[in-house]
Amino acid sequence: MAYNNITAYGRQEPPNCSREESVPVRQRQSHLAEKRGQDASSSCFTRSEQTNVFELTAMRHKNLRRVVQIRRDYDQASDNYDRVRFGTSGGQYVGRKEQEFVASIVKGSRVLEVGTATGRFAVALACQGLEYTGIDLSRMMLQITRGRTNQSVSLLQMDGCQLGFRSYFNYVICVRTFHFLPKPFEALSGMFAALQPSGKCVVTFETDNFLRRLALSLGIGRSEQYYYKISDVEDMFLKSGFTVVQCGSVLRIPVTIYRRCPRLFLPLLKQLERLWPWPVHNYVIGSK
Repeated sequence: MAYNNITAYGRQEPPNCSREESVPVRQRQSHLAEKRGQDASSSCFTRSEQTNVFELTAMRHKNLRRVVQIRRDYDQASDNYDRVRFGTSGGQYVGRKEQEFVASIVKGSRVLEVGTATGRFAVALACQGLEYTGIDLSRMMLQITRGRTNQSVSLLQMDGCQLGFRSYFNYVICVRTFHFLPKPFEALSGMFAALQPSGKCVVTFETDNFLRRLALSLGIGRSEQYYYKISDVEDMFLKSGFTVVQCGSVLRIPVTIYRRCPRLFLPLLKQLERLWPWPVHNYVIGSK
């Protein structure tokens, strides 16, 4: 069915998952497989193995939402989404930093974005002449993206954990969305299947660190998401078939502090960015 030129897709056949199709195993992947007492040549999880690995990782979560709740929440928040996140000087600075991060990495001609929100990356990538495809659970977010891009991009209402693409894109990006996905292994498997050989996948996520755990233990904040260490996400990349090629931090200081920082003190906050000991927004890049 279609919503104002936005096609809604259901679940398609999942990516093939077999030993014959897995990529060569890397050192970290072999180490993880050895710890689990399995053949290191296998790069795919069974359903029960996925559950076991979830239990072994150090991910923290709080108030996780169901898919239908996420869709409803973002439909309702769409009108004020940009104003809340990027309406202040600090919020605009965060937006620019994330735009610069994506622009420094994405060089291919075909790009898939998982979680378009209101289309800030769609606009920038389309202006570069790239063939852009974006998916999101929220119909309202997709409609805003469609309007901002003058219908020059392809948009699909689709669950990021149930992607149905096959060997088409040069890059898959997932910025500030991965930590909301209830089934990250399925999402990464779909991203892997969507890429052409040597294609790159860029995922950013909220981090699990001392400050975050302290805040959660004190009941501070309304999270509704997972928190990961870089090693957690690297392991998921490897078990999905990727080779990890790069990782690091997008931002170290919490974005909420930037959004609420008075314009006068923003230069000082930028200087503190390099010294902040607990990064809050990290990334991992994998290659197919």
